[in-house]
Parts: sequence; C-alpha cells; structure tokens
Amino acid sequence: MQLLPDGHHLFESKNSSSKLIFISGGVRSGKSTFAEKLACSIAGKTSSLHYIATSLPYDDEMVARIKKHQLDRSEGIYKWKTWEQPMNLHYLVNQFTNRDVVLIDCLTTLLGNELFFDGCWLDEKKVEAMLNRLKNTFELYKQTAKTTIIVSNEIFSEGIPTDRGSRLYMKQLGKLHQFLITLCNEAYLLEYGVVRKMKEGH
Repeated sequence: MQLLPDGHHLFESKNSSSKLIFISGGVRSGKSTFAEKLACSIAGKTSSLHYIATSLPYDDEMVARIKKHQLDRSEGIYKWKTWEQPMNLHYLVNQFTNRDVVLIDCLTTLLGNELFFDGCWLDEKKVEAMLNRLKNTFELYKQTAKTTIIVSNEIFSEGIPTDRGSRLYMKQLGKLHQFLITLCNEAYLLEYGVVRKMKEGH
C-alpha cells in the first residue's frame, strides 16, 4: 500500500513490463490522434483500451464535443472504455491491470482543474502537495497498467504571461513535463502532424 499526500491509500502493483509514454505538441498538432493510434497499436487484440478524459463540460459546446468524442471511440474498430475524470486521477488507478492500455488526455487541462480548484493556487503548500500527488499518481499508473500514455500541450513558446495565476500554471506544467520526461519510457513531440521521437524506449 502507498499513501498519497491527501491521505488516500492505493495498491501498488509491481508490473516490470509496464510502460509510460509522454506525448506533447501545440494545439491542433495531431497529438491526440497520434496518441489514440499508438494506444490501439499497443493494445492489439489482447489488451483493453481506456480513455481518461480530463475536460470539464463547462458549456453546451464542450458538452457536445465530449459526447461526440465518446461516440467516436465507441463506434470505431477499437472499443474504448471512457472515464470522465477532470480531477483526482488516483481514484481510478485500481481499475486497471497489466492487460490495460490507458490514455490520459490531457495533462494541461487536468493541471488547470487541480490548480484552480477551491483556491489551491493561492496557497504555496497546497500547490506543492497537489504537484506531488500528481507525480505520485503517474508513477502508480506506470506500475499498474500495461501502458499509460499521457498527452500534454506545449505552451512555452508563447511568452511569459503577466498575471500571477498564468505564470504559476506555466511553472507547474513545466515541472510536470520535466518529471514525465524522466519517468517515461518513450516521448514524442508533434509539430504540424509531424512526429518526432524525443526519447527512445527502454
């Protein structure tokens, strides 16, 4: 058993053959499409596919987009089980085994939900605890599922924002990207639909 910073206990599975893959790119770079194809390729006919969606249905347009994405995944050749989980990904870890391929899309949305929920971003200690919980959670996903794929956005070429909240968000996202690059087995960067492998598998 492992204790997360918020007091939740999680079963820690030792899966020596597990992998974590990190995929990043700009908006509309093709990263999500690439991530889904990669997940399907890894799953093949022997593993189950799971899609963890982190978006919040904050307006009618977003609700429609979420429903469309769910329908697309359910009607394709490969069948996905979709989990709508905008926060607290550690609640789902025990749902997966070494026969599952898990796609988390996306980290940027997840971090925003966590950071700005209930004034977290205003308290330095809360921010640190939240970041540690996310890191711990990603380590557990890597140990539990056959493969975990995490998708994120590259936002660091757009300059430094002037407001405190945006600067803090960018700083924490950068820390998570660096952590995931160290943790992952493979990393990919997408630009205009072109895939660049940034870290070889091991």
